[in-house]
Amino acid sequence: LHLLLSFQLLRDSLPSRSLSFSLAEGLNLCTSGSATSCEECLLIHPKCAWCSKEEFGSTKSITSRCDFLQNLIANGCAGAIENPSSSISVVQNVPLSSKGSGQTHLDVTQITPQKVALNLRPGDQTSFRVQVRQVEDYPVDLYYLMDLSLSMNDDLDNIRNLGTKLAEEMRKLTSNFRLGFGSFVDKNISPFSYTAPRYQNNPCIGYKLFPSCVPSFGFRHLLSLTDKVDRFNEEVQKQKVSRNRDAPEGGFDAILQAAVCKEKIGWRKEASHLLVFTTDDVPHIALDGKLGGLVQPHDGQCHLNEANEYSASSQLDYPSLALLGEKLAENNIHLIFAVTKSHYVLYKNFTALIPGTTVEILHKDSKNIIELIVKAYNSIRSKVELTVWDSPEDIGLTFTATCQDGLSYPGLRKCGDLKIGDTVSLPFNLSPGEAVSASVQPLTTLNEWSWAIKYSFAYLPLLSSHHAMSIKPRRVILLELALGGIDQPKVSCEERGNTGILSTAPLAKWS
Repeated sequence: LHLLLSFQLLRDSLPSRSLSFSLAEGLNLCTSGSATSCEECLLIHPKCAWCSKEEFGSTKSITSRCDFLQNLIANGCAGAIENPSSSISVVQNVPLSSKGSGQTHLDVTQITPQKVALNLRPGDQTSFRVQVRQVEDYPVDLYYLMDLSLSMNDDLDNIRNLGTKLAEEMRKLTSNFRLGFGSFVDKNISPFSYTAPRYQNNPCIGYKLFPSCVPSFGFRHLLSLTDKVDRFNEEVQKQKVSRNRDAPEGGFDAILQAAVCKEKIGWRKEASHLLVFTTDDVPHIALDGKLGGLVQPHDGQCHLNEANEYSASSQLDYPSLALLGEKLAENNIHLIFAVTKSHYVLYKNFTALIPGTTVEILHKDSKNIIELIVKAYNSIRSKVELTVWDSPEDIGLTFTATCQDGLSYPGLRKCGDLKIGDTVSLPFNLSPGEAVSASVQPLTTLNEWSWAIKYSFAYLPLLSSHHAMSIKPRRVILLELALGGIDQPKVSCEERGNTGILSTAPLAKWS
């Protein structure tokens, strides 16, 4: 009854036009929020506006300084209203390319638009659409990472001429192919390896089936990525197997080093990155290192010395699956697990935890390795999937994939069964909350094919055009996506006559 009487009094005392909007909407969210400042008002709802006239909405008046725009205008506050709105502008929009090789990196466009600037008001929602195309003949860098523990001896024999044969097959798919090589066993400390003095030079001593082998090692980078595939064959032919003590291998140490040591390995920005990991056993993972007294977690950094050997093998624990996934995504590397059948299920489970990773069954003698790599490559090329890492709670992200069949799939982030030249559309819907920590830098990765968005947030202060004072920040969020490999963008902000530069990290990068 009290509520009905209140509305009756309001209806009798105010112009009918000022109430029409709020009553049509039901209870007026703006006036009922009891906002005492512009900041509080604008955070109530995207439809709320603030009258900057101090005398407007005084104790002698029953009007509120925080109201719907129509009501403020009707009540005499026209020309003194603070009501920022979300906006979107396409900064760079180079058309999609159809071919990869034979052009410079800047000429190849697989994503459009390349740069989008969004001004987002908290609580409001905006959207934009990106298109992705699998271009023909895109350059490929393939790094072959091999387990050289004793049980892989027959595999080593079968890949001694792998470089030539693999290059022949891959060049049917791309004219710009490079190949590199590295190997691993395990940490050369107890209990993972034989460390007694008699085993220092030959851990196979006394082992009747294979009495001679080289000392154990963590990871060795043996050949940087090159188009001279004969060098791959030469390097493989030099290799000898080793022997560790327990069944699991130290391959995750090797994967991380191959991912983060970009200059040593030779990963190109303008190429697709494939990391082929071959093994016949399970891996050691984070916390296993404590068995050997290694309590320091892996730092995710490159630790290759002048001899291109992993120098922190006996100081740092094995990396976690989360760290591997993070570093692979950061460096746009697609990991291919080539494992024996008995361990397929385990590594298949790993692929669910490391986005962009595939697994294939490796024959015990590695004779199917070329077929396996080509199959995995084609599988990767046939998919596009958007994966969000560490998305802040304050930003709502929703997606709708429009695949090559022309149909839209709400909530779906991926398209499969793509052919070279197919184009898919991925709309982004963003809803900022009241406040976003400027230190949060979530990583969005477009898998399965070498694209990633990094975005961070900068706040634009709303400056009142009617008073010589600024309202506190957190009014409008500027989200800029540099989708075309643009390094270190500067965000220029101009709001009601005020110009300033907000320095940010690369907000988004596609490579």
